[in-house]
Amino acid sequence: MELNHLNSLRTIPSAEELQKMTQYDIVDTLQMELSVVFLILNTFAKATMSTPFMDNVNGQPGQGMINNHNNIGPEHRPSKSSESWGYHGHDGPYSWPTHTAACGGFHQSPINIQSSLVIPTGTGSIQMIGFDKEAKVELKNNGHSVYVNIRHDTMTIQNGGLDAPYQVVQFHFHWGSNDTRGSEHTLNGRAFPMEMHVVLYKQMYGRLSNAILQPGGVAVLGTFFEISSQDNGNYSELLDKIEDIRYPKDKANFTLKSLASLLPSFDNYYRYHGSLTTPPCSETVIWTVSTEKIYISEKQMEKFRKVVSSEKDWSGRDLLLVDNYRPVQSLYGRSITSNTAVTPEY
Repeated sequence: MELNHLNSLRTIPSAEELQKMTQYDIVDTLQMELSVVFLILNTFAKATMSTPFMDNVNGQPGQGMINNHNNIGPEHRPSKSSESWGYHGHDGPYSWPTHTAACGGFHQSPINIQSSLVIPTGTGSIQMIGFDKEAKVELKNNGHSVYVNIRHDTMTIQNGGLDAPYQVVQFHFHWGSNDTRGSEHTLNGRAFPMEMHVVLYKQMYGRLSNAILQPGGVAVLGTFFEISSQDNGNYSELLDKIEDIRYPKDKANFTLKSLASLLPSFDNYYRYHGSLTTPPCSETVIWTVSTEKIYISEKQMEKFRKVVSSEKDWSGRDLLLVDNYRPVQSLYGRSITSNTAVTPEY
């Protein structure tokens, strides 16, 4: 095993950090280190698939096992993809710190939002500028998610406790293979079928690649999804286009009538400081998660679950793009705030 894998392991917490850690944080730290050791020892273990796969002959879902991220043994792992990271098997989230050191940091995302511990701050509502305007967008399957790149340089947010305007770059989704999981953040331990992230950068830095290097340089708006008996008409156009990007690297251009119509108001929200939820896991993100949910039907949810991942099983079969979420990370003494008093849910 190359030394650089060992060198990228998370360093031992300082005395100050240990004082802030709960018993659960300490246990999580030990579990992370043990999981990395286990991963290294099993690098060459024989594996099979852990995610639904696509039948290469007729394009229908196969009979692969569902991956729940919590029970991935060496006997249920897909092959390494062409990407350096993934959501399943040897490339899964517990391997990320071995090749991206920041992913083993102490300010990582996502987290469980425990509403009983949230501190009200009265920072006010977030002002969304240009979100109600049409925008030229590019819809893309990047192998890890469904991405929508925004070509509209006047779509920004401000206020709501933010010290400067932030400009929208893209939004994307994380979803599960069933309705009991899929969101990256959880609320009082409960996961949702899907979560949407709108990614923005602080305008003063000029571009996302610059902002990602600066504390607070990136902002992400997170929204949970629930299942409804009725279709959500605001999502009809986007979901029709998703059928055109079923396979990795597929793209489709269209005009988004209004980003605002896809989002809740963000009048009430949770706030904390964290990271990107995928490598490079940069710890420069201000997270804002709405207390309001978006509702779509089961039929609409299934359109996401038909998208194909860039990951493959050991026989080369395509895997469905499902369960593309990172497990929740420990707080390590961080605070979660809200702009208003919140009522505990669930």
